[in-house]
Amino acid sequence: MHNSMLYSFDVFDTCLSRTCGEAENVFNLLAKRILGETASDIDILDFRHIRCDGELRARKLSKYEEITFDEIYSQCDFSGMTDIPNVLIQKIELQIEESVLNPIYDTLDHINALRKKGIKVAFISDMYLPSEFIEHQLKVHGFYKNGDSVYVSCNLRKTKRTGSLYRYVSEMENVEYSRWKHSGDNIQSDVRIPSKLGITAGHINSSYTYYEKKLLGKDLSLDNDNIKIAVGISKSIRQGREFSENLIFATDLIAPIYVSFVSCILRHAMTRGITDLFFLARDGYILFKIARILQSQYPNINLHYLYASRKSIYFSSMKDVNGITLEKIISDRQYLSIKERLDGLQMSFTDEFYKKAECASSISECIVNDNDTFTELTKWHTMQREYLINYFRQEGLASRGGKNAIVDLRGSRFTQRCINNILQDFNYNAVYGYYMEVQSDRVNSLHPDEYHASFSGDYILRNRNYKGLDNKAFIFEQYFSATADKRTSHYSFDGTAYVPIFDELEIPTEKSGKLQKLHTEICEEYARMALSLQILNNSKELLNYSLANLADFCVNPDRQCLKALLGIVVNDTQYSSKPIIKKLSLKDLIKGNTCIWYDGSVKFTYGYYAMLIFRKIQRIRRRLLN
Repeated sequence: MHNSMLYSFDVFDTCLSRTCGEAENVFNLLAKRILGETASDIDILDFRHIRCDGELRARKLSKYEEITFDEIYSQCDFSGMTDIPNVLIQKIELQIEESVLNPIYDTLDHINALRKKGIKVAFISDMYLPSEFIEHQLKVHGFYKNGDSVYVSCNLRKTKRTGSLYRYVSEMENVEYSRWKHSGDNIQSDVRIPSKLGITAGHINSSYTYYEKKLLGKDLSLDNDNIKIAVGISKSIRQGREFSENLIFATDLIAPIYVSFVSCILRHAMTRGITDLFFLARDGYILFKIARILQSQYPNINLHYLYASRKSIYFSSMKDVNGITLEKIISDRQYLSIKERLDGLQMSFTDEFYKKAECASSISECIVNDNDTFTELTKWHTMQREYLINYFRQEGLASRGGKNAIVDLRGSRFTQRCINNILQDFNYNAVYGYYMEVQSDRVNSLHPDEYHASFSGDYILRNRNYKGLDNKAFIFEQYFSATADKRTSHYSFDGTAYVPIFDELEIPTEKSGKLQKLHTEICEEYARMALSLQILNNSKELLNYSLANLADFCVNPDRQCLKALLGIVVNDTQYSSKPIIKKLSLKDLIKGNTCIWYDGSVKFTYGYYAMLIFRKIQRIRRRLLN
C-alpha cells in the first residue's frame, strides 16, 4: 500500500441531485413519456408500480449484492399498458435521468479545491444505473477528470452497504484505509460502514430544509407527486448554488409562489381568450420573466412589460382638474411634508407655493385659488393625459380589437380603474385584471368579470392556514419583488416614442439590484424545471400550499431568513422609508415604530420567547384600547 491520500465521494445526493426529488419520481416522468399526456393518474401509478415491483423482484432473484439495470427490466412487464419494447423504455429512462440531474455546488467546489492540491479523487456509488452512464454525467457536470476512478455497485456486484465495495476500491487504488477520506449523504453506507473499516468518513447533509419539509407535510395528494417534485426542484436549485442568506428564501418560498401564480394566470387567460397580458412595473418584473419561460405553452398570448404606477396614471387619467379631483390625489396624511403630500400630481411646484401651502387649511383650495399654479397644473395635466393615452396606444394596451389584461402582484384595483377610465374616455376596450392578492380595501367591481385574484386580504383573516400573511405585503413588494428600477413618475415624448420618466429622488440600493438578479434567475430556473417536469397542470394546488408555507414563516419566522431582510427598506413615498427588519436596541423597544415588521425584529434580536411575550402584550393592549 502506498501513502498517497484518496478522497472518494458518493454520487447521487452528494455530487448530483435530481430536480424531480426522489428517485422514484423519475418513474412518474417515465410513465408520462411512455403513456402520453392523456394518461390518467391511475395509469401513471400502475406504470410506476410495475417499474418498482420489477426492481424488488430482481433483487429477490439475484445471487449478487447488487442488481443491474437489465435485470430490473427483465422483471418488468409493461405489455398491458404499451407496445413500446422494454429496451426502448430503458433508454428513455436513462434520458430522463440525464435531464433531471443537477450538480451540487458545495461538493464540486470541494473537489476542485482538492484537485488544486493534486489529491486523487474517486467516485463510489451503490446504484443500478450503468457505470458508463454515471461516469458520463460526472463529466458533463464538471466532477470527473482524466485520472479519476468510478466504482459502481451494479457493474462490480459489490456494495458500500456491505463494505465489500470499499474493500475492492482499497485493493484497486492500493490505498490504506487510514489514508482515505470518503464523503456521502447516507449515514449507514457512507459513514458508519467506512468508519468501521478505518476510513475517515464525512457526512454530507443533503436533506430537505425546514420549509421544504413543511411543504411536503402539507401534501394531501394520493394520486400524483407534483408537490414532491416541486420540492425536489427547490432543493436541486438550492444545492446547485453557493449558499447565501437569501438563497433558501428564493428557492423555497419565492419561486414556488411566483411560478405557480404566473402559471395560474396564463391558464385562466387562455380560457378567457385574453390575447395580451401587460405586466405592470415594478412588482411585475419577475412575473413577466417567468411568463416568458412558460409562454411556449400559451403561444396565442402576447406578453408585455408596461411602465406604469399609481403615480404616473392616477392624475393623468382624470378628465378634469378641479378642487374635488385634486382632493382625491393629495395625500391626507398630515405627518407628511407638503412635497410628499403633493407627490401624486407628478410635477414640482415653486418654493413660494410650498410656503403658501404650509399655512393653508386646504392644499387643493390653495392650488385652485393660485391662478399661476392652477394654470400651470392644468397645462401639465392636459399634456400628461395626451402622453398617457399615446403611451398606451404605442404599447398596445389601448385596443379596440384584442382582449387585454394587466397583471399586478397585489393591489386595491385602483390603478386598473384609472387605466380603464382613460381607455374608455377614448373609446378603447377596458382591460381585465390579474392579481395574486386584492386588498381588503379594494375598489368594488361594476361587473363580475373585471378581475381575477388568487386570494383576498380579507379572506386570509378568516382562514387560519393563511392568517400569518395579514399585513405582510412588504415581503412581496419590497423583498420578493425587490428591484433596481425606479418608480414611473410620468411620461414624455422624445421625438420618436413615448417614454416613461422615473422618480429622480428614488435611488435603488445595491442590495435591491442583487436581489432582483438572484430572485429572477432562481424563478426562471424553477419555471424551466417545472415546465420540463410537467408539474404545472395543477398549479393552483402548488400556489395554495406554498402560500400556506409562507404564512407559517410569518407566524414563526426563521432567524436566518429574517437576516436576509436586513437592509431592505419600505418606501412610504420617494422621500421617506423604514427598514423591514432591524436589530432592536432597548431604546427601540421603548420607542416602537422604528421598523415595519416589529415582532419579526423582536424575534431576530431577542429570540422566539421574546417574540411570544411581545405579541401577548400587543394583544392585551389592543383589547384594552377596544
